[in-house]
Amino acid sequence: MSKFTAIFFDAGFTLLNLSAGLPERCAEVAAEFGLSPDQAAMQAALPLTRAYLLDNSRLPNDIFASEAKVRHFWDGFYGLVLRHGGVAEHHLPSLLDRLYVHNNSSAGWHLYPEVLPTLIALRQRGIGVGVVSDWGVDLLEHILVPLGVADHCDFVISSAVVGLSKPSADLFHLALWRVGLRADQVAYVGDNYVLDVLGARSAGIEGVLIDRHHQMSGRPSDCRVIHSLTELLPLVV
Repeated sequence: MSKFTAIFFDAGFTLLNLSAGLPERCAEVAAEFGLSPDQAAMQAALPLTRAYLLDNSRLPNDIFASEAKVRHFWDGFYGLVLRHGGVAEHHLPSLLDRLYVHNNSSAGWHLYPEVLPTLIALRQRGIGVGVVSDWGVDLLEHILVPLGVADHCDFVISSAVVGLSKPSADLFHLALWRVGLRADQVAYVGDNYVLDVLGARSAGIEGVLIDRHHQMSGRPSDCRVIHSLTELLPLVV
């Protein structure tokens, strides 16, 4: 990777992690409305949410290409959990509104511990940094600015703002155009093989998969796999 002059990053689960577990977050919001969903049942629904995410990662994919599509995706995601927790249908609209606002604020997310040190170290080495993410229109101002990420980025592209979503090659071509670089000068780091690795590859960019929980251990892979962003640093000096 020493040939690369910039690294682009996905946001969710690459730079950002949820500020609370999914059942806990749903329970906290439900409590604001005087409701007490079954947290054990919501915990048991987590495999279904992973299947939901996988199903929505299939090609072709434009589910994050507008704010309305982003909202539809997250309503389905959180609605799945809340229904399993026993929340009645007539309560869902208010809870989903509140969850969407929370999901698009810095209160809903925190940075993985190595994020800011890694971004700072990359910039000190003269490596360009950008964020290219499937997200709604609030990613930059309501999340990345308050959490301090934006201070260390050359640009941020949110899919809903530009009308393109991963794994579209056009989204990655737009990012290259923003910084005036060729595809072979850039690597892209993300946590989703289909959307991030294959998406970047479709534009000629090398995709790097971050596998924080070692789920790829022992499995064959046709891409570089890292477990922490700190692993990028020895590869760019």
